[in-house]
Amino acid sequence: MILLSIALVVLVVFFAIAIVHLKRLEFIDQQRVEVSDFLRSHGSLTADDVSLITSWMTFDYINRLFKLPEDYLKTSLSVSDSRYPQMSVYAYAKASHTSTATSVAEVSSAVRDYLIKQANPVQ
Repeated sequence: MILLSIALVVLVVFFAIAIVHLKRLEFIDQQRVEVSDFLRSHGSLTADDVSLITSWMTFDYINRLFKLPEDYLKTSLSVSDSRYPQMSVYAYAKASHTSTATSVAEVSSAVRDYLIKQANPVQ
């Protein structure tokens, strides 16, 4: 019985550590829930909505969310990783040796630029 109790305590500790680690990586957070709720009640997204982009999102998800061409972000950010479009912005940051915040800003800027150009085409 004592060994079972010790094993249970160890499992709980490891579970807690894993949750903290995932939160630190922004894989689990309240914003994810808020984004999902927002998207259910919102129409088409605009350049003003790029602040919704976070590190847990994959390029594929961002492409679908903002209705971007499949390779737009790959081209505009010069992504050469074979995991594109299934890689997250967090993975992109790690692969390009930049901070997560910088990568989120780069992706957001590229999305904003595309949406602005689509809203105001050259005549």
